[in-house]
Amino acid sequence: AWHGVPVVMGPHMEQTGPVAAALTNAGALIVVKNGPEVFAQCARWEDDAALRRRAGRAARLVLHAEEGVVAKTADAIAGVVQSPA
Repeated sequence: AWHGVPVVMGPHMEQTGPVAAALTNAGALIVVKNGPEVFAQCARWEDDAALRRRAGRAARLVLHAEEGVVAKTADAIAGVVQSPA
């Protein structure tokens, strides 16, 4: 996604957090159930360059929007932990 390409991922996204949802909502991440679906989706992107480019741009935009979220969260936690009771 960081390189501006669309993403295919399996259905088990429990560890991905809100970024996977944001990518999916933007059309940058397609969730597949099995190997044949991976190949089918990749074939769609191969056959439709405009669709592939739109999904890739969306992926990059989502990651730019999420940039710094981890640092902001860590700062917020540190502020709570370090504040006097």
